[in-house]
Amino acid sequence: MSSAKDGRPVRIAFCADVHLGNPKRLGGPVEGSLNERCREGLTALAVAVIRARELGCSDFVVLGDLLDRDDPLPQLVTETARALGLGSHDMTVHLLLGNHELASTALEDHALGPLGLLGCAVAGEPALRLLGEGPPRSRAAMLLVPYRPGRARDWLPSVVEGLLDGVEC
Repeated sequence: MSSAKDGRPVRIAFCADVHLGNPKRLGGPVEGSLNERCREGLTALAVAVIRARELGCSDFVVLGDLLDRDDPLPQLVTETARALGLGSHDMTVHLLLGNHELASTALEDHALGPLGLLGCAVAGEPALRLLGEGPPRSRAAMLLVPYRPGRARDWLPSVVEGLLDGVEC
């Protein structure tokens, strides 16, 4: 939670490494193309989103690897959108690209694209985003840096510097 300039808190919820998928190992029975373990992950995600809404969060951020593969089943994409509550509330859902969703390093070649079309703010490229509501000075600034192949110490400092260039803190 960050404190806004007007004294109201900016509430942001985070989760990471959800790894929704249909694992064969300990997957359990399959119903409607999705196994029991996948459905349990979807339920856990839905509970986290509901709790974030109850706490008054303006933003819900998934810090990579929401999905376990770069080619999810259409049924999984549909159920993931449902678990994220897309279209049913005013909380913004941000998805950072993780290594498991990445099909290649080509722009937009990842599994999160359909969720972006359904209303998620997908960060496939590094970005500086204002989270929360109201005028810019009352919002929280956040650097969203998705997965990128290679050693982070080789590329991350210049990416962060580029995002912050000209930004007043």
